[in-house]
Amino acid sequence: MLQETYERKISTYKEEIAVSEKAAERVAEFMILFQGVYFAAISFSELKRMQGMFHLSAGFMTIFLLPFGFFLLAMCFSMYVVLMTKGRPAPAEPPPNKEKRKERVEEWKEWRDRKYNALRWSYIFVALALVSLLISMGVYLTYLPGMS
Repeated sequence: MLQETYERKISTYKEEIAVSEKAAERVAEFMILFQGVYFAAISFSELKRMQGMFHLSAGFMTIFLLPFGFFLLAMCFSMYVVLMTKGRPAPAEPPPNKEKRKERVEEWKEWRDRKYNALRWSYIFVALALVSLLISMGVYLTYLPGMS
């Protein structure tokens, strides 16, 4: 009975970790795509010329670079989830006594929680990237149209 409970808990934690890793991979892929599209949009816009022509401040131009920073942070946290190996629990072979089994289950639970927390930070930075992207688009469309 204890053996089945132990194996069930460990397998549940392993499945949850695998789901977190898959989600983190998708976030990284999304961020790479989004960074490429945003970089192309910035590159082909005339921000550099407008900065020199209208003497726009560095702070004003930083608005357009914020999404890059948030994209990179989100990608870093998602890759951390995928590549994290330090502190990985021992294989799931059952220890001989009950106390060791509880310790092993706690190790797997802690491992799952660490991955989930890093994934949650990745999601937070994705949200911040999207909000900053909307703000930069709003600033661009409000203050810089027709200046070319």
